[in-house]
Amino acid sequence: MATANIPFSPGSSVVAYLRDSGGDTQELSITQQRASLQRWADDNQVLISNFYFDEARPGSSVAKRDSFLRMINHFRQPIVHEEGVVLWSYSRFSRDINDAAYYKADLRRRGFKVFSITDNVPEGIDGVVFEGMISWKDAKYIEDLSFNVSRGINDMMREYGTLGGLPPKGFKRETVQVGTHRDGSPHVTARWVPDPDSWDACKLAWKMRASGANYRQIFAATHLYTSKNTYTTFFRNRLYLGEMVYGELVIKDYVEPMIDQETWDKVQAINDKRKMSGPNNPEHPRRAASSFLLSGLVYCVKCGAPCNGNVVDYPNSKVYSYYFCSRAPRRHDCPALRVPREDLEAAVLKNITEYILNPQLVYRRQLALLEKQSAIASSANQEKNLLNKNLGAVQSKIKNLTDALEDSGKESVSVMDRINELEKQAKEIKNQLMKILDTELSGNQFISADKARKNAEHLLRDLDIQDPEKLRELFHSQIKKIAVEKDGKFIRGIIYFYGPPDEQPEGGELRGDKDKFMRMLVSHRAESDHTHKIYEVAFCVPIKKPRS
Repeated sequence: MATANIPFSPGSSVVAYLRDSGGDTQELSITQQRASLQRWADDNQVLISNFYFDEARPGSSVAKRDSFLRMINHFRQPIVHEEGVVLWSYSRFSRDINDAAYYKADLRRRGFKVFSITDNVPEGIDGVVFEGMISWKDAKYIEDLSFNVSRGINDMMREYGTLGGLPPKGFKRETVQVGTHRDGSPHVTARWVPDPDSWDACKLAWKMRASGANYRQIFAATHLYTSKNTYTTFFRNRLYLGEMVYGELVIKDYVEPMIDQETWDKVQAINDKRKMSGPNNPEHPRRAASSFLLSGLVYCVKCGAPCNGNVVDYPNSKVYSYYFCSRAPRRHDCPALRVPREDLEAAVLKNITEYILNPQLVYRRQLALLEKQSAIASSANQEKNLLNKNLGAVQSKIKNLTDALEDSGKESVSVMDRINELEKQAKEIKNQLMKILDTELSGNQFISADKARKNAEHLLRDLDIQDPEKLRELFHSQIKKIAVEKDGKFIRGIIYFYGPPDEQPEGGELRGDKDKFMRMLVSHRAESDHTHKIYEVAFCVPIKKPRS
C-alpha cells in the first residue's frame, strides 16, 4: 500500500501511534490499525521502531492517554532517531482541536513530521488548511455527539427522573417503564431510590464524619468501600441531601434525604480544611520530607503552581535533577520548562549569603523600616492628640446637656436627639483611636537595626551550610517563596524573603544546640507573615549544563 506524498524517505525510522475508543469497528480497532500501518510501512520501506497505543481511550482529551504522553515525551529527549509519527488517521491523534494543534505544532517545531496514511492532505501551505479542516471535523463530531447524548439524558432526567449508571452507596436502581419503543416493545430504564441494605451504614458514616472522625475510623465502622480513599467523593455527593446534580441540571427533592443541611455543612467544612493538606499545598508532608532543599518554596512564574522535585535518568546513565511545575504534567496547559536543581539552589544560596543575610544590608533594610515606622508613629501621635481633643470636647458637650436636663427636670426630645448624636460621634472617635492603637502594637514587633544585623551574623557564622538539613532549615526560615522560570540558557526568578528572626541565641552560638535552632526557625517562620516585612530580590543566572 504505497502512499503518495509521504514525508518520510525510504529507510527512515518512525514511531506509530494507535488509539481506539473501545469500539469494535475496523477503523477503531488497535489490531486492525497496527496491521494496516505495518503494511504501509513495508510497502514504503519505512521502519516503525515503536508502537504507542491507548486502548479504550476517547480522543476528546489527552487525559489518561499514557502512551500518547510517553510518545510526546520521547520526542522531547535530547537525542531522537525517528523522523516523526505515523497514524491511521488524524482523529486517532486527537479529536480535540486545541490538543491536536498544540501537540502537532510542538512536534513539528522540533523538526519531526506527523503523517496520516488515510487522510489525503496535500503538501505545502494548502496542507495546513486541509489539516485544520480535518481537526475541525473531528472536534465537531465530538461536540455533536456529546450534545446529543447529554440532551437525551437531560430530557429523561427531567421527565422521568431516570439515569443510567450505578448509584452511590445507600441507593439502588429501581426499574421503571417510560413508554414504548417504535417497535412496540417497552422502554425500560431506572431511577435511583434508597437502598435499605446500606442506608443505615451510610447514615452512620455521615454522622461520624460530622463529628470529626477520619476515613480510617469510618472505614473500620462501616466497611462501605474496600478503599478508604473512596470516601472523598462519598462525602461530596449532594444526593445524600436529596438533590440530583447532573452537569448543570439540579433536581431538588429527587430522593429522600439521608442527612440534613447542618450535617452537610459540618462535613464540607472538615473536607475543605483537610483539602489544604493536599498535594498542591506547599507544606504537604511529601514536600516537607523531600531531599530537594527548596521543596515547598518554589513556584512557577507562568501559572503560579508549586514546583515539584523531579529526577530524570537519561540513556547515557547520567542522572539530572530538576524543579518542575506541578501543573504542567497534570493539566498540559503550562509551557514551563524544567529548572535545573543544582543551578537554582546555588543561586538561592548565593542570594542568601550575599544579599538576604548580608549583615550590612540587613542593617540598612531594618533601619529604613524603623524610620518608616517612626514617621508613621509621629503622624499617628498627632492624629491621636487631635482625636483625644475632639473626644474631650464631645464628652464635655454631652455632660453639659445631661446636667441641663437634670436641672430642669423636664425631658426635651430635641435635647435627647442631640445627646444621641454626640454619643455616636464619641463612639466613632473611640473606634479611630483603637485602630491607631492596633497599628502601634503591630509596629512594636519590629526589632532594632543593630539586633537584626547581629542575628544575620550569627546565622551566617554558626550555621554549617555544608549540612543539607541545616541548609534546608535556613532556606525555609528566611524565604516565603521563590517564583522561578527557565528562559533559554538562564534561570530567572524572584525570592520573597522575611527579615531576620527576633530571637537572638544566647552567647551567639547555634552549633551543638540543634533543638534550640529548630525552635527558633520554626517560630520565626510561623510568625513572619504577620510581624515581618516581606522583601524581594530578583536574580538571573546562567545554566551551567543547559538541557531541554
